[in-house]
Amino acid sequence: MPVTISNLAAMGILLGGGVLICQSDRSYEPSAALSPQEQFLNCSMHADYVGMEQALARGATVDGRAFNGMTALMIAASEGNLPMVRRLLEKGADVNIPLPRGNSVLAVAIDGMGDAETIRTLLEAGARQEPADETADRLTAYP
Repeated sequence: MPVTISNLAAMGILLGGGVLICQSDRSYEPSAALSPQEQFLNCSMHADYVGMEQALARGATVDGRAFNGMTALMIAASEGNLPMVRRLLEKGADVNIPLPRGNSVLAVAIDGMGDAETIRTLLEAGARQEPADETADRLTAYP
């Protein structure tokens, strides 16, 4: 159940008391019941960098997977969320980790929003063009 925080003093009390929160728009979702990995994925989807750091401190991994096998980097890349893609790369996210069915982060980005700058960033970070997932054929649309 979301808890709306309307002032910073209340948020400080929550954080000081060890309550883990994750920002989503202007409401906060108590995350103490979530596993560290669930908290990390949830916070990464909502660009909550503080919550992501808390989750990492609790034992989450940058390349941990959601129920569907996607990592936070795959989710951000598929949504064309360039700031989050960059942040996850800074944290050491693996640009070549495959989905269980074999698709790469690059293929997920192309199949998702298809944002050229996100794809360029992944390539510059070392993402491979895997012919096995037909990514190389689709890259011709992105100069």
